[in-house]
Amino acid sequence: MTHVTLVFPGGIEEGLAFAIEAKAKNEAVIGGSSLFNDPAREEYDHWVRLPYVSSPDFDRELSAVIQKHGVTRIYAPHNVIWIYFDRLRQGLLADVEIVNIAPQMLIQEKYRALKKRLTHARPYDLSLPRGADREQLTTTEVLALFFHANRIYGATDSEKMAGLIEIFLSAPPGDIVEIGCLAGRSAFLLGWLARKYQLGQLLCIDPWSNASVKKQQEHSQAVTAVIERNDFNIYFELFITNMLGHCYGVVNYLRSESMEAFKNYSLQSAITSSEFGTTVYCREISILHIDGNHDYAYVNSDIRQWTTLLKPGGWLVVDDYQWAFGDGPKRALDQYLEENFSLYELAFVMGGAMFMRKSA
Repeated sequence: MTHVTLVFPGGIEEGLAFAIEAKAKNEAVIGGSSLFNDPAREEYDHWVRLPYVSSPDFDRELSAVIQKHGVTRIYAPHNVIWIYFDRLRQGLLADVEIVNIAPQMLIQEKYRALKKRLTHARPYDLSLPRGADREQLTTTEVLALFFHANRIYGATDSEKMAGLIEIFLSAPPGDIVEIGCLAGRSAFLLGWLARKYQLGQLLCIDPWSNASVKKQQEHSQAVTAVIERNDFNIYFELFITNMLGHCYGVVNYLRSESMEAFKNYSLQSAITSSEFGTTVYCREISILHIDGNHDYAYVNSDIRQWTTLLKPGGWLVVDDYQWAFGDGPKRALDQYLEENFSLYELAFVMGGAMFMRKSA
């Protein structure tokens, strides 16, 4: 059966997101609103105007739209309108499916589910050393971190997030450096924690370039297909948006490949960007998170160069040490450890990432 979905009101963010996904599936979508000049109409190929639900003409005109356009489904992202449509299920909308649950129910159930997951996931008793003046985050603080991090696109899962939270309890003062940021999920977490514990400034390094990403070759064809369908300029804009919204004042970035960024960071303490102004770094690294190009040669270079600036007691985190799509990070880190095992006093794996503490 071919569906025709009416999104009403079509200008709410969730409705626009639904329409984008439906159009990507080649499904017919009609946007609608009660506003005379709703700017959202430009986002839809077809548009209808209906009176407000409080109008005595609403049901009649809704019925006319359903008949004229062959509407079989409705997506209602507004609480009041969803409830109104729900009351019509036994009458006017008997043959029309309401495809979403009540928006307020969705928000509440997602929040309850997150709280439930965190109840089972915390605390992680890793018996890590802790700074004398540092306390574990409260349950409410952890919930806030996970809630906002999960709204940012990325692959950092809850287990890895928990590991990152724990290492801040013992990391020495210094810079936090992240290589490979995408849209900024883990960067948000690092920046928030850096400010919370007054550890230092966060430097994010990523070329955000399709040409740079295509240099990565040692992975499955599935990863290649993902790379080819991405626009990394959009990820850069998302990164800026997320960091401006959450971490302004504690973060800056270098839009370059890791080796070039290392030269810049090594030679100058101040990094300037138009979005975040000038940030001064001490050029001694407290936490180093490596999640850039996953080919062995690149990971090997990142580890060997950047760890030369890792402070005693600092943490090295190599993402995707356990990775289903390749083994570049594992091979590079294993070889590095064979030669430098004595430099580290503690190691564990969480969320596929290897966490290692340099001997203090």
